[in-house]
Amino acid sequence: MIQGTENRRRCLCHGARALRPGGTFVLHVHRRWAALRERGGWRRLLRSRIDSLLTPDVEFGDATYAYRGLADMFMHRFSLAELREDLRDSGWQVDRVDGVDLTGEQLTDSTWNSSGFLLVCRSGKSIE
Repeated sequence: MIQGTENRRRCLCHGARALRPGGTFVLHVHRRWAALRERGGWRRLLRSRIDSLLTPDVEFGDATYAYRGLADMFMHRFSLAELREDLRDSGWQVDRVDGVDLTGEQLTDSTWNSSGFLLVCRSGKSIE
């Protein structure tokens, strides 16, 4: 829900700094390609891609939509490679990645049927 790669990485860096060395961080994010399983999702992905090419501050995966009374809710949907890079560059080691099914109720091994990722990460700082 944080707009901009640098802003997301800054938040992750703060978390890595605040957590004790070797501490565990659990993170959930939405998967970019899950939009293909939603009504009109392919159009939203195409719009996101076009906007990211034409507008410098828009990234592929960005979406703004109405949600629970908020007219302009922002969400960034990640590719797994992008997410791993953001975590690594922010001082995190990824220990585990699980898919979350389309209902959000259970984990899944199916990439096609996953709405997001649940990651278990460890602070990259050494334990002394």
